[in-house]
Amino acid sequence: MTNRRLILRVMAIALGLAGAGIVAAPASAVSCPSNSPCFWDDADRGGNWVYSSFSNGVPSAYNDKASSFQNNTGGNVVWYWNAGCSGNVAMVLSSGTWQNASWFNNDKTSSVCRG
Repeated sequence: MTNRRLILRVMAIALGLAGAGIVAAPASAVSCPSNSPCFWDDADRGGNWVYSSFSNGVPSAYNDKASSFQNNTGGNVVWYWNAGCSGNVAMVLSSGTWQNASWFNNDKTSSVCRG
């Protein structure tokens, strides 16, 4: 495990225990909690962490790192490049769907809002 991934995993566990809506996930995990918008740092919902929450600004450890997205909410979800749900749109998904980021929108997400 690289130092970067180890640090991210430790941070995710610590923040998750604090109720920040962050869940550490093994590399093969594709689970996204019900009623949550989720994103992963690798394509195909892979990687060592997932962030699952609506947020006007994601925690700095997760900023600009999303490569795949899933919407388990009852409506549309929009992932934005900038904090405050502003700027370019990285991804829009309807309920119950998931998708990898395009090459242009990969590693750009800074906020997650209802759409």
